[in-house]
Amino acid sequence: MQKQKSLLMAAIAVTLACCLSAFADWEAIGPFGGPVGGIAIAPSNESIVYAAASPLINPASATICRSSDTAKTWEKRGAVPTACLSLAVSPLDPNVLFAGTNTGVCKSTDGGSTWTAYAVGGSDIYGLAVHPTIPSIVYAAGKMPYSAYTVMAFFKSTDAGVNWTAMPLHTVNNGAVQSLASDPTNPNTIYLGGYIQGTPNQSKVYKSTNGGSTFTDVSTGLSPSGYAVNGLKVHPTNPSVIYATNFYEGIYRTTDGGTNWTLVFTSAFFSCLGASPASPNTVYAGKDTLIYKSTNSGLSWFVPGTGYAGVYKVGRALAVSQALGTVLYTGDNRGVYKSTNSGSAWINSTHGMTLAHITNFANAPSVPWIMYTEFEGVGVHKTTNSGASWSLLPTPLECGLVCQFAIHNTNPDLVMGLEGSG
Repeated sequence: MQKQKSLLMAAIAVTLACCLSAFADWEAIGPFGGPVGGIAIAPSNESIVYAAASPLINPASATICRSSDTAKTWEKRGAVPTACLSLAVSPLDPNVLFAGTNTGVCKSTDGGSTWTAYAVGGSDIYGLAVHPTIPSIVYAAGKMPYSAYTVMAFFKSTDAGVNWTAMPLHTVNNGAVQSLASDPTNPNTIYLGGYIQGTPNQSKVYKSTNGGSTFTDVSTGLSPSGYAVNGLKVHPTNPSVIYATNFYEGIYRTTDGGTNWTLVFTSAFFSCLGASPASPNTVYAGKDTLIYKSTNSGLSWFVPGTGYAGVYKVGRALAVSQALGTVLYTGDNRGVYKSTNSGSAWINSTHGMTLAHITNFANAPSVPWIMYTEFEGVGVHKTTNSGASWSLLPTPLECGLVCQFAIHNTNPDLVMGLEGSG
């Protein structure tokens, strides 16, 4: 009996070893990336970068990825319960970060692995900022229910995100804050950008000089046809200069602390701004397909370089190194791209970021190391070296995803694809 028991235990041990060995033989080969809508650099350790990804289909949660080597490699950490709309990292502890979501603010104290959700007034927190010297003070902005409306709102926490006070910015008509910026030289000065619904919508910027206790409307010069102010940035060393992106109009600039705004560049679909005290007169603006740059504090703008994906479907993300100024990150529906030369050239920096929705893949029968796969929201990818590297192929149709491949028996370049929508 003892011998049979020993044999049984030995058999179980061998089976478990085989199973573990089988799982250990699996590795991710890509294509890496996925829809990245938020990027944040840890102020106290710029080697640490966070990226937030929300799936394009049914964004029930957002995955948080972390890099500890300036985006050379990534690892999945945890997830927040709904789409992530904004990210902010504590200035003193790179493991403490906040995520603005569709239901409030979530906080992590372990580098994004686990999260605690806090109710903040309502929903859709588009803006977050942590006080640079007092990390227990956190600012948030979005919208909140007020009377019969859902209005532009500001939220403030003085205990590191546990409890929040709420302030509505208007009392009539619906609206939302879609951007938040604080003055780097005086964090008690706060700007909020958004809109109030109307015919047409009213693009709005509000300003506080007392840490959010009161706000003043400083929207003079903004065109209402721009729909919403969805990006704000204060000049790193000159607080009188502030930049704003208006969704349908372009880029605005003020040189008097928000008293008057002037349209300095006309183009639609901007969504983010970035600047660094290391190069204070340089500012970047990201839109749907391009990233623009100004080297004269926003007076004129140009496209500095290419190499990033050039598409966003979740809101382009942009982050600039505060220590160097020449290092930038952007996020779109293909993942993260990095520039080390002030935007002149960009490289894909998504190794280990397994966020893409892969709908189908197939190997060529005659050359098995050639593979085709569909990357949701981007197009067809091909590898000729068993996944060591991938290239995006021209995708002729865009009415649906390629849900099936058929590859010729002897010619791996002859491929047919079946689209899911026709």
